[in-house]
Amino acid sequence: MASGGDLKTVRAKLAVLQRRLRHLENAAPTTGIIQTLAPAPYEILKPIQVLIKADGDEFVACFVDANIATGGSTLEEAVENLKDILVSTMEVLESHRPEQLGPGPAKQLAVLREFIRKR
Repeated sequence: MASGGDLKTVRAKLAVLQRRLRHLENAAPTTGIIQTLAPAPYEILKPIQVLIKADGDEFVACFVDANIATGGSTLEEAVENLKDILVSTMEVLESHRPEQLGPGPAKQLAVLREFIRKR
Protein backbone atom coordinates (compact mmCIF):
# COMPACT_ATOMS: atom_id res chain seq x y z
CA MET A 1 0.00 0.00 0.00
CA ALA A 2 1.14 3.52 -0.79
CA SER A 3 1.95 5.77 2.13
CA GLY A 4 0.59 9.29 2.50
CA GLY A 5 3.98 10.69 1.43
CA ASP A 6 3.97 8.59 -1.75
CA LEU A 7 0.46 9.78 -2.59
CA LYS A 8 1.50 13.42 -2.11
CA THR A 9 4.45 12.88 -4.45
CA VAL A 10 2.23 11.32 -7.11
CA ARG A 11 -0.29 14.17 -6.80
CA ALA A 12 2.48 16.78 -7.08
CA LYS A 13 3.90 15.10 -10.18
CA LEU A 14 0.42 14.86 -11.69
CA ALA A 15 -0.16 18.57 -11.09
CA VAL A 16 3.14 19.40 -12.83
CA LEU A 17 2.18 17.22 -15.80
CA GLN A 18 -1.26 18.83 -16.02
CA ARG A 19 0.32 22.32 -16.06
CA ARG A 20 2.75 21.24 -18.78
CA LEU A 21 -0.08 19.78 -20.85
CA ARG A 22 -2.10 23.02 -20.57
CA HIS A 23 1.00 24.95 -21.63
CA LEU A 24 1.48 22.72 -24.68
CA GLU A 25 -2.19 23.03 -25.65
CA ASN A 26 -1.90 26.81 -25.54
CA ALA A 27 1.55 26.93 -27.15
CA ALA A 28 2.15 29.24 -30.05
CA PRO A 29 1.64 27.72 -33.47
CA THR A 30 4.66 26.42 -35.32
CA THR A 31 5.42 26.38 -39.01
CA GLY A 32 6.55 23.76 -41.46
CA ILE A 33 7.14 23.51 -45.17
CA ILE A 34 5.58 21.15 -47.70
CA GLN A 35 8.13 20.34 -50.40
CA THR A 36 6.43 17.39 -52.10
CA LEU A 37 2.96 16.08 -52.80
CA ALA A 38 4.15 12.60 -53.82
CA PRO A 39 2.63 10.23 -54.74
CA ALA A 40 0.03 12.64 -56.19
CA PRO A 41 0.75 13.67 -59.78
CA TYR A 42 1.46 17.24 -58.71
CA GLU A 43 4.73 19.05 -58.21
CA ILE A 44 5.60 21.92 -55.92
CA LEU A 45 6.61 25.11 -57.74
CA LYS A 46 7.67 26.84 -54.54
CA PRO A 47 7.65 25.61 -50.94
CA ILE A 48 4.29 25.78 -49.19
CA GLN A 49 4.53 27.31 -45.71
CA VAL A 50 2.20 25.56 -43.28
CA LEU A 51 0.97 26.87 -39.94
CA ILE A 52 0.51 24.04 -37.42
CA LYS A 53 -1.32 24.44 -34.13
CA ALA A 54 -2.36 22.11 -31.36
CA ASP A 55 -6.12 22.11 -30.84
CA GLY A 56 -7.00 20.07 -27.78
CA ASP A 57 -6.08 16.46 -28.54
CA GLU A 58 -5.63 17.18 -32.26
CA PHE A 59 -3.49 19.29 -34.58
CA VAL A 60 -4.56 21.69 -37.30
CA ALA A 61 -2.40 22.34 -40.36
CA CYS A 62 -3.22 25.41 -42.44
CA PHE A 63 -2.03 26.86 -45.73
CA VAL A 64 -3.03 30.41 -44.84
CA ASP A 65 -2.50 31.97 -48.29
CA ALA A 66 -5.13 29.69 -49.82
CA ASN A 67 -7.37 29.62 -46.73
CA ILE A 68 -7.20 25.81 -46.54
CA ALA A 69 -6.92 23.93 -43.26
CA THR A 70 -7.48 20.45 -41.91
CA GLY A 71 -6.77 18.45 -38.80
CA GLY A 72 -5.34 15.19 -37.61
CA SER A 73 -4.68 13.28 -34.43
CA THR A 74 -0.92 13.83 -34.85
CA LEU A 75 1.10 16.65 -36.36
CA GLU A 76 2.22 14.37 -39.20
CA GLU A 77 -1.34 13.26 -39.93
CA ALA A 78 -2.55 16.87 -40.05
CA VAL A 79 0.16 17.76 -42.60
CA GLU A 80 -0.58 14.65 -44.71
CA ASN A 81 -4.28 15.51 -44.64
CA LEU A 82 -3.42 19.05 -45.74
CA LYS A 83 -1.46 17.67 -48.70
CA ASP A 84 -4.47 15.57 -49.70
CA ILE A 85 -6.86 18.48 -49.43
CA LEU A 86 -4.55 20.75 -51.44
CA VAL A 87 -4.58 18.26 -54.31
CA SER A 88 -8.35 17.63 -54.09
CA THR A 89 -9.12 21.35 -53.90
CA MET A 90 -6.95 22.02 -56.95
CA GLU A 91 -8.66 19.23 -58.91
CA VAL A 92 -12.15 20.38 -57.98
CA LEU A 93 -11.48 24.04 -58.72
CA GLU A 94 -9.80 23.27 -62.05
CA SER A 95 -12.79 21.17 -63.10
CA HIS A 96 -14.89 24.37 -63.30
CA ARG A 97 -14.81 27.15 -65.83
CA PRO A 98 -13.42 30.39 -64.31
CA GLU A 99 -16.78 32.17 -64.59
CA GLN A 100 -18.39 29.41 -62.50
CA LEU A 101 -16.13 30.15 -59.54
CA GLY A 102 -17.00 32.75 -56.96
CA PRO A 103 -14.42 35.21 -55.64
CA GLY A 104 -13.22 32.94 -52.81
CA PRO A 105 -12.70 29.80 -54.89
CA ALA A 106 -11.17 31.85 -57.73
CA LYS A 107 -8.62 33.30 -55.28
CA GLN A 108 -7.89 29.83 -53.88
CA LEU A 109 -7.25 28.52 -57.38
CA ALA A 110 -4.98 31.45 -58.24
CA VAL A 111 -2.94 30.91 -55.07
CA LEU A 112 -2.74 27.15 -55.58
CA ARG A 113 -1.53 27.65 -59.17
CA GLU A 114 1.36 29.73 -57.81
CA PHE A 115 2.48 26.84 -55.64
CA ILE A 116 1.55 23.59 -57.38
CA ARG A 117 0.90 22.20 -60.86
CA LYS A 118 0.01 18.89 -62.39
CA ARG A 119 2.96 16.93 -63.80
